[in-house]
Amino acid sequence: MERGLLLCGAAGPSFFVPTLERMHDDLPPDLPRLEAIETYLVLSLERVRAKKKAVLLREEERQRGERARPPAPDWLIEYGLNRDAMPVAVHLGDCHIAAKSSRVKGVDSDTVRRAIAGGVEACIHCRPDAELGYLEG
Repeated sequence: MERGLLLCGAAGPSFFVPTLERMHDDLPPDLPRLEAIETYLVLSLERVRAKKKAVLLREEERQRGERARPPAPDWLIEYGLNRDAMPVAVHLGDCHIAAKSSRVKGVDSDTVRRAIAGGVEACIHCRPDAELGYLEG
């Protein structure tokens, strides 16, 4: 007869719960198979620990890279498509339009002022000209 607990509710017996000793008795009874399972589990644990170490090292490297990253520039100049292209637009450093382009370069505010004075368009989204105090007109 199966040993365990029979739980009863208001409507009578509902289900059978095996005792703790039967619950964990799913392992084979002989030594060779137990040793094989043990070997598999040890190897699996070693793989998990190696992967965990690699993930920790990768995360450490990512954090070190974030700390070493130079600050974002305050101003950007966007250049045309060809290699010798002239500037086509001026942006604030956090402009979402400039972030989509690979043709931008971080510059200082004096360079931006000279570019705007020289006729380079100011981005209509981030309005660097307004930030610098230029008035339309």
